[in-house]
Amino acid sequence: MSELSHAPPSKAASDLDLLLIALTFSSGMIDAISYMSLGGVFSAFMTGNLVFLGLGIAHTGGPNIGPVIIALAAFAAGGYFGNWITGGKLEENLTWPPKVSYALAGTTIALVVFFLVWLTSGGRPGGMTSILLLALSGLAMGMQTAAARALHVPAVFTTAATFTVLVATRDLAVQPRNPELRRLVLVLLSLVCGAGVGGLLLVLQPVVAPIIPIALTATVAMWGYGLHKLESNDIGPDAPSDRSEPEPDWQRPFAAVPDRMEPPMRAARVSHRKPRPHPGKAQT
Repeated sequence: MSELSHAPPSKAASDLDLLLIALTFSSGMIDAISYMSLGGVFSAFMTGNLVFLGLGIAHTGGPNIGPVIIALAAFAAGGYFGNWITGGKLEENLTWPPKVSYALAGTTIALVVFFLVWLTSGGRPGGMTSILLLALSGLAMGMQTAAARALHVPAVFTTAATFTVLVATRDLAVQPRNPELRRLVLVLLSLVCGAGVGGLLLVLQPVVAPIIPIALTATVAMWGYGLHKLESNDIGPDAPSDRSEPEPDWQRPFAAVPDRMEPPMRAARVSHRKPRPHPGKAQT
């Protein structure tokens, strides 16, 4: 699947940037909560968890390997369901396909359940509660990542930053006036800010820490769906698509159809037909 080859209209692009920034801020908070309260394991940053998995297999340090495997499996399951919901296809003329909001609704539900379990521990989970919370947050982040990728915005995942940093530095070096550079920088800053706010809430008010990610994700899902409805009304069902299929021969003008060879029998009959006499000449 190719990335977006054209920028959406300015208002839609502005809304899209805000929604992606909000989702990235939310995932930064979730990863901070996960790392600081759920055994030093990430819920969204799977690169770090894969490193932890290698350390655990080699018995050279890092968090316990059990929670790491749970986080990886939960994220993979969330990614599977998120891709199943969105279909992974880019819908023509739409900045925000409705299926993205459906996937984010699933993310919100998983985060709400996470919060309810979190409350039972008073914001200080341990044992099996910690494992359950890790599975729920990993599931939510997997669905969110699949939803973000269904938008096909280049270099934006909302849950990881390695490729985003690479593309941002490339733009700085090669094309510093690229308008997408601003989006990438804001996404990176939102991840940092989200992690910082999540960490502060865990120190000051741990019980309410998951509320902000829930509110942000639900708001993005509803806002994005509203954006879809507005775009659908503006575009209409008869809007031209960027992709046009070839027209069947029977619908084309006759002149546009390539010349075809005469059938052999018909050609033979024509070649043996006697010429008609000219009406102005007398027959002999």
